[in-house]
Amino acid sequence: MAMPITGKMTYLKLIRWQNVLMVLITQVLTFSFIIVPLHDTPGQFTLPFLMLMLASFFIVSGGYIINDYYDVEIDRKNKPGKMVVGKRITRKNTLRVYLLHGFMGALTGIYTAFLLKSVFFGLLFIMAIAILWLYSYQLKKTLFWGNIVVAIMAAAPVYSVLMVVFFSEWSQAGGVQQWFGSNQMLVAFVLGYSFFAVTTHFMREIVKDIQDMDGDKAYRCMTVPIRYGKAKSVGIAKVLAVAVMFFLLMGLYILYQEGFLLMSFYAVVLIAVMVFVTFRLSKAASSADFGRAGTLIKWLMLFGILSMILIPFS
Repeated sequence: MAMPITGKMTYLKLIRWQNVLMVLITQVLTFSFIIVPLHDTPGQFTLPFLMLMLASFFIVSGGYIINDYYDVEIDRKNKPGKMVVGKRITRKNTLRVYLLHGFMGALTGIYTAFLLKSVFFGLLFIMAIAILWLYSYQLKKTLFWGNIVVAIMAAAPVYSVLMVVFFSEWSQAGGVQQWFGSNQMLVAFVLGYSFFAVTTHFMREIVKDIQDMDGDKAYRCMTVPIRYGKAKSVGIAKVLAVAVMFFLLMGLYILYQEGFLLMSFYAVVLIAVMVFVTFRLSKAASSADFGRAGTLIKWLMLFGILSMILIPFS
């Protein structure tokens, strides 16, 4: 019989603490190794950035909570050993925790927008909460849309930090065009990492859907593998892998030309890893094989984000 939350470990598993921690680490890396070295006065953004992190914690963890709330039956088939909702905590208590996280996420997000004097920025937090709920309730069962939403939200820890800087300065800078013109390198790095995050997450979502085909099919989820089959889905994942490798090759050339030698060498390593991932996808046959390929992509994503540390030293 399911029980209410009885300990810290149940709560941590409910919010997927490893994934939430990765989001916060990505934001810290973006602020510390892109904003600080490439902006003249980064200190003015410290408080809004800290509030952004707090809002991100509540919103992202809330997204995982509501996802598990709606996925109880699917998880019984796909990953029964990892279930929390329905085993360690009742669905009723899960919903209560989600509502608390949603409220705190909206509150801290609105306060962040207040610090930046931007109503629109506050609305973005409300939209993020709504989109994550809609994804869990319906979009994840639809063709492509669920994958796209996850991919775009996966890059949010990077571009959300840039948005703090943008909404703080663009009106004083003389407009949007003038602000982007005076922050070209900062914007280029953030957009580059955002594209990397979106593409690799999209690729991982396809691989994850292949792994979860049986459970998704049983509950009428229209994912890419169910619609097009395993072979074509692997082909889509390979196309995304080639896109990432092409992007990394372009980045390697530009970084080398601009004198970022350490980062250009790091790009070579990431390309080699992506080649290996593509090879593993070609050989994958069982659900376990695709699970291992998905884990490799997660490591690739992690090492890609960690390359931010090299920016000040390059």
